[in-house]
Amino acid sequence: LKACGGVYRIYKLRSRLVIGLGGADVREVGFTLHRHGFPYIPASSLKGLARAAAELIAKASEKEIHRVFGWSPDPAQKIEEGQIGKAVFWDAFPLPNQASLLELDVLNPHFPDYYRTEGTEPPSEWQSPIPIFFLAVPAGTKFIFCISGEEQEKAWDWLHTGLTEMGAGAKTTLGYGLWEKVSAASQIPLASKAAEKPLASQSPTSNTLSSPPKWKRTQSIRKGTSLYARILRPGPEKDELLVELWAEGYEGEEVLCKGIASHFTHAGFIEVEVSQPNPKLQVRFKRKL
Repeated sequence: LKACGGVYRIYKLRSRLVIGLGGADVREVGFTLHRHGFPYIPASSLKGLARAAAELIAKASEKEIHRVFGWSPDPAQKIEEGQIGKAVFWDAFPLPNQASLLELDVLNPHFPDYYRTEGTEPPSEWQSPIPIFFLAVPAGTKFIFCISGEEQEKAWDWLHTGLTEMGAGAKTTLGYGLWEKVSAASQIPLASKAAEKPLASQSPTSNTLSSPPKWKRTQSIRKGTSLYARILRPGPEKDELLVELWAEGYEGEEVLCKGIASHFTHAGFIEVEVSQPNPKLQVRFKRKL
């Protein structure tokens, strides 16, 4: 994408995001997942959102809209050939190393008989609500967006308006799918010279792609000491993980880490805090790297 001259921006969700709610699905309530298993926003949806913002909010002329988005053949208006637009929209993906990309939301119809009979039964209070659960992307999740092409500047203006004022995905009239801009292209940590620096000079932030520096044995491990640990596999309890302390002298030794869900699947590093140094070392989850 970088080679195509695309402009990248990061946006953060101000509210939950629901995408593909009306799609056919075994769960009966649809949701759009990438083939690799994470939520994403298809480029076609973003192009439609930008066009809607151009027409409804920016009041752009038909000539401007056609130049940016292109047009299709229309025999009724004697338009025999179509034209591709001069802005290319790309799928939007969530940034890596975020705590959770999915959570449960619920619809709770209080008058199921009224809806089921199309109004024959009155919407009376003696009917039993039937909760319907569906997936949503939680507020605060960050996504990376990209637009390339000759008219990307104009397309960005309209997409920004659509994301921040109209909302992406389903249930936007209820406030779902609203975004706020986090950073511009120059601030996005894509492949850069920082990733080429020696390991010792890197700090273990969320953008660090390699391993954090190991804890040195020149210090003693006391209660409250912060260490880095590599996730190995789920632990025996729901709030436990088996980890390997990223510290000298603990190579290959499995330590039980409490305070983190056992289904946490991020195969990487976390920061832990020593809760009991002796007789058997115990640690608790502190934060995700």
